[in-house]
Amino acid sequence: MLFVFLLAACNSSEAAPGPGASTGNAGDVADDSTEDTDDSSESTALLEETAFDPHWGMMGVFTDAASCTTCHRANETAGVMTYDGTDVSPGAGWENSMMALAFADPYFQAAVAEETAQFPHLAGFIEDTCLTCHAPMGRTHAQQTGEDLDADGYYRFETALGHMHAREGVSCTACHQIQDDGSLGEPLSFSGNYRILSQAEWTDMGLDRPEIYGPYEAPAANAMSQATQYDPVHGPHMKDSGQCATCHTLFTPTLDLAGVPTGKAFPEQTPYQEWENSVYAPGRAKQASCQDCHMPAPAGYGTQIAVKQDGSPNANWPTRSPFHTHGFVGGNTHTLEVLLAFRSLLGIEGNTSVEGLEAQIEATRAQLENRSAEIAIETVTENAGQLEIPVRVTNKTGHKLPTSYPSRRAWIHLQVTDANGATVFESGRADERGRISTDARALQHACVAGDKVAGFDYSTCYEPHRDVITHPDQVAIYESVLGDVEGEITYVLLHASEYLKDNRLPPEGFARSAVPGTNEGLPADHASAIIGVPDSDTDFNAETAGGGSGQDVVHYRVDTGAFTAPFTIEAALRYQSVRPGFVAGLHHDEEPRVARYKQMVDLIPPTVETLASDDTLLVAN
Repeated sequence: MLFVFLLAACNSSEAAPGPGASTGNAGDVADDSTEDTDDSSESTALLEETAFDPHWGMMGVFTDAASCTTCHRANETAGVMTYDGTDVSPGAGWENSMMALAFADPYFQAAVAEETAQFPHLAGFIEDTCLTCHAPMGRTHAQQTGEDLDADGYYRFETALGHMHAREGVSCTACHQIQDDGSLGEPLSFSGNYRILSQAEWTDMGLDRPEIYGPYEAPAANAMSQATQYDPVHGPHMKDSGQCATCHTLFTPTLDLAGVPTGKAFPEQTPYQEWENSVYAPGRAKQASCQDCHMPAPAGYGTQIAVKQDGSPNANWPTRSPFHTHGFVGGNTHTLEVLLAFRSLLGIEGNTSVEGLEAQIEATRAQLENRSAEIAIETVTENAGQLEIPVRVTNKTGHKLPTSYPSRRAWIHLQVTDANGATVFESGRADERGRISTDARALQHACVAGDKVAGFDYSTCYEPHRDVITHPDQVAIYESVLGDVEGEITYVLLHASEYLKDNRLPPEGFARSAVPGTNEGLPADHASAIIGVPDSDTDFNAETAGGGSGQDVVHYRVDTGAFTAPFTIEAALRYQSVRPGFVAGLHHDEEPRVARYKQMVDLIPPTVETLASDDTLLVAN
């Protein structure tokens, strides 16, 4: 049986330079590291999309965001939805976010095209289920009405391209119409199984118009009821993380190497389950919801949440607090940079702005740098010309670091220099393409090829978990690695059957003993296992009275040889939302959106961000 799934690729500039970056050391990526990898597409004109029209009006129970912003907009003079001189109205935050651009995202489009080309017999199923969360209004309207579906009942990508309500992505009247039917946060609602009622269902309930939900009690309903097709109703579930889990918990069906369904569901992303097993879950010490972190409310701030249609305030409307902003800030600077660079080509000039996307990138980078992680060089010791350097990494998020789509990785970049500035040791430096030393192996032809190579050792295609590092080519990488039914690495999502490695850093409070070491046949609430970390590494998410520590300590052993003290030690935690193997793993260049994305990445390599850094000076030799 095929399980409902979607491709959640919520996914620039030069890579961030390493601390004291230098050239010519043993940790460099070889210039010919990808000579056998077919990871570039022929240079041709990039596919251009038609322009998106944000003023598409109404379609069934859905309405364009432009209509919502007629009243839900800021009035700076009156101080409505203006904080510290900034427009914090819902539309201003949302319009340049990855939620608004979920359909326009060129990586998402490339991933869908790649999977449908790989499995043409399932193309309709793949597109329909991907669009469930990347074009929820288009797909939901089609399924509710039976219109614009193919002969098999699927809503197709080419159809969605012609529908402005599909191309608006995850919009106001999609999220705010999700029903609290008792399934939120439960397996029944995962993988895009949110529930939005059709007009016929509202009529059957004796109501002539849809209800739309907000987080505040006693909404001032008359103005909205008169100006729109909705009656506003208090919906406490709008503040519930289970609302987010409808699309951000995803199980995909596993196909064997012949493209036949195995009947197994693969946990492609499980940030909700990771959060449930953390200190941030309800009733635990640092309780915080998805909305608290990704839609933060300015402390102590209250505001009216609407103005009249002419933009003027209404003194009779209540002030609301807390007021959650709608930037939906995550960690994907690279895709935002691609969207910014190719606004015209992607047809999004009419619904985004240069300033807005730049601000979104800045906010995303600030979140990564200030609220994601810490790194600390602990007490360094020296014995017989060898430095023992313990480096502690702490996850400050409420889920694994990194989380969600498995293209993401974080790693430690450590550099030791001597009194003359010479490099003694360096591990994890990224080059200008965002590649590190381990990518020389990861990008071997056999590692990223669609067809398996007989006799090849696929365990060489990824870096194992590292507790002790003694050589520059060894790197502490926190990542998930997909494995197919044969237990070999794959970049084809629907071939994914297990994780060969998942040493992403768990959140604080994540009980290592609470999840099994394999994903075989697991129910939805046990799909976030730690995989590939040996029991001997006791400081990886070490058990505490409150659960796991959410930390890891990596031990570097560096021979100083003839180098001269004092030694400067610099450590940084780097992050990348699209690692090179996932781009090299796209093979169907005959698909215009695959070829386009690969050319975009050639022009704007995957950004390397710095989550945290630390340094110390060791005087003794």
